[in-house]
Amino acid sequence: MVFAFGAIGILIGLAVLAILLWIFNLLLPILIVVVSGTVIGIVKIYSNIVLWIRELRNDRRDNA
Repeated sequence: MVFAFGAIGILIGLAVLAILLWIFNLLLPILIVVVSGTVIGIVKIYSNIVLWIRELRNDRRDNA
């Protein structure tokens, strides 16, 4: 009796694991795209800010 419940529990556990892996496999490409897009966006914004600060410094030097 206990063995039967244990086997059912293991089967349910494996089924849940399989479903989670399937969902993870579906979401993984989306997550990779979102994360990489976010990182690229942050880097672009950062580089634009750095360039803007450099231009401001150059303008100050030119005006002085």
